[in-house]
Amino acid sequence: MKRDKMSRTGTNPPLELEDAYCSIYVLMAVKTGNKAKKYLVVKQIRDELAYWMKNNNLDPIRDKELDLAIVVSRESRHIGIQDVDNIAKWVIDALKKNKEDTHYLFNDDKQIFRLLVYKQVAIKLPEYNTDSISISCRVHNPNKQMILENQKDKVI
Repeated sequence: MKRDKMSRTGTNPPLELEDAYCSIYVLMAVKTGNKAKKYLVVKQIRDELAYWMKNNNLDPIRDKELDLAIVVSRESRHIGIQDVDNIAKWVIDALKKNKEDTHYLFNDDKQIFRLLVYKQVAIKLPEYNTDSISISCRVHNPNKQMILENQKDKVI
């Protein structure tokens, strides 16, 4: 008897931007297929990241120019049909300040000077949902390359 996918586990190693000021790794899928449901997806991302984005330790960078990295891990049947521009737009919309919420990473998407979006196939485990997203940022540094590395333990 096959069970429904009810459990979640991360299988891909979390990746973050080298010298990231802040990062988060969340077990969730970023579903960009239906543009009519964009509001719901953005709200889901905001809800998942609300606690992290409310953190006062992020205050020093909220109005700075930023380098932002987004890493999405999805099942192979989804990854090939997801456009990176939609992933970027929807995640950025979830991270920026809006009128309805008090949790945000940055004030306006004009602050994003460089963006790295990377999608990878999630390592599949039977009976588990292994979709995940990793977001990291740092104050923009035009002299530093945007390199992804294994996520280190950080308290932010």
